[in-house]
Amino acid sequence: MDTPTRRKLLAYCRGVLTQVVANGELPKLVTSDPQLTARSGAFVTLHRKGELRGCIGHILADTPLWQTVRDVTVSAALHDPRFHPVTASGTARKSERRDFRTVPSRRKVRGT
Repeated sequence: MDTPTRRKLLAYCRGVLTQVVANGELPKLVTSDPQLTARSGAFVTLHRKGELRGCIGHILADTPLWQTVRDVTVSAALHDPRFHPVTASGTARKSERRDFRTVPSRRKVRGT
């Protein structure tokens, strides 16, 4: 994924988190970018002050990337069973970081 598209997706991810926590709305992304409309799985990892805050993934490529990222962002923020749900005050913290990984890749395992 190129840098401008990645930045656009991260900005969208931040907006999703802010809106869903504030009012429960799931914003749509209107785009014709083929990188964002391609069906893809994704993992979203949330950090606060350098510590893991939530991490949820969806490995199937059954929805457009923007939608997958939207849905797993919500899941990481509100439904990761290891953490309390993110609150509106929690979304305003500047030290919070969001990462996402998209294309699954093969990894060579030692001894195989």
